[in-house]
Amino acid sequence: RLEHPLLGYSVPQQALRETLVKHLAERYGWQIDAQDLVFLPGVEPGVNMALHALVSPASAVLVQTPNYSPLLHAPANWKLPRIDLPFHANSQGEYPTDIAALERALPDHGALLLSNPHNPLGIRHTPIASLSPEIAARSVTLMSASKAWNIAGLKTAFAVVQNAELRQRFNAGRLGLVDSVNALGLEATEVAYREGGPWLAQVVTYLQDNRDYLAEAINTRFPGITMHLPQSTYLAWLDCSGLGLKNPQQFFLEHAKVALSDGLEFGDDCGQFVRLNFGCPRPMLKEGLARMERSLRDA
Repeated sequence: RLEHPLLGYSVPQQALRETLVKHLAERYGWQIDAQDLVFLPGVEPGVNMALHALVSPASAVLVQTPNYSPLLHAPANWKLPRIDLPFHANSQGEYPTDIAALERALPDHGALLLSNPHNPLGIRHTPIASLSPEIAARSVTLMSASKAWNIAGLKTAFAVVQNAELRQRFNAGRLGLVDSVNALGLEATEVAYREGGPWLAQVVTYLQDNRDYLAEAINTRFPGITMHLPQSTYLAWLDCSGLGLKNPQQFFLEHAKVALSDGLEFGDDCGQFVRLNFGCPRPMLKEGLARMERSLRDA
């Protein structure tokens, strides 16, 4: 694409739309039409567009916690109340959705924000809009190649909105704030979904090995930390409450020089948690764990 001398405003080409339609059908058995796609410069702008355009003022937004901080903060951007539906670990260390609590809460809320795969818990779901036409008619699904293929800086995402009236209202939420999409991002997204499958499969295998190495290390070398095994993503949610530290994230930053994400970014009651990104070369992961281990031993 860079051999073309012009990098002006671009529009999504039909080939990109057809590539995404094919991907969703093959990956999820989800049949959509090309016109169901809306292209955006990111998932986060899309979340805010949807809340502003589709949720009535004063209607509450239901969010499962812990959760990715831009999702937690989005309702407040539009002065919408946020109601948290906490995950709780079961005896196997898994975090199932409390279906009974969800069913009780849904009728009283204007929207439900879902993160898939869940960040930071790594729970993998089927896209909810793919389950039935009735659900699709009330859903905005935001997706991107950015994290899987490491092209987040190209600022490209897309929404799937199968209800035409809902799609029109969603698009009206741009309000001059959500601009056109990066020309190179459109190209990279098409190539990623069309040709990047074999590369991604290799990366997923490497990440799974990293995940298993990390889980073994936590279980055998860090008696004060517990970790559930994520089904997806390259993120580990570490419960450090057994360490007796006031602020685990600050401790490891200061004493181990390892920068983890503070659990409080994901929920008000998550101060004893940290999020570790294991999407890195294995030697870097080993070095980080060794530093953390030494810092606890020397404390």
